[in-house]
Amino acid sequence: MEHLSDTMRDYCKLSTCRRKFICDYFKVKLEELKPKHRCCDICKSQCKCELCGASAPKPTGACPTPAEVSDEPKHTKKQMREAKKAAKQMLISYFAQENTVPLAQNQLVQVPHLSTGLSEDLADQISRDDSIYYDPNCRAYLTEMYPHLNQNYISNIEAIISKVRDVKL
Repeated sequence: MEHLSDTMRDYCKLSTCRRKFICDYFKVKLEELKPKHRCCDICKSQCKCELCGASAPKPTGACPTPAEVSDEPKHTKKQMREAKKAAKQMLISYFAQENTVPLAQNQLVQVPHLSTGLSEDLADQISRDDSIYYDPNCRAYLTEMYPHLNQNYISNIEAIISKVRDVKL
């Protein structure tokens, strides 16, 4: 690690939030993400929310689970796998568009997901959440689970999940 700068060496040895370190380095204000596992690998390892196995209370705007919805049709595992796969692909495509900005005439540049919060990992997390497919209006849940996201992003994510639900389930 001799060829690394002191800053890079500090980043590699971190035991605290990597995202905060990067934002502090670039002097970008950052609000804490909740649940913590949505932030970085270190925060994920320290998270104690119900999705990570601890018995934390369910978010107030949370979508119902399949067990809580008695009148919802039962979907096969294959249908759910296909829906999740389609949702992930659509979210990744949408996130890529949001992370692309015009640089000059006819030139586009991909910006890091740190500016938007929209990453492939986030697409994977959202698409894997079973409860999101059972609530036709899950905006409150998305807003509570991903408070760092712009409300326009939340609306578009909700529309994508809704479209997948209508087509695949």
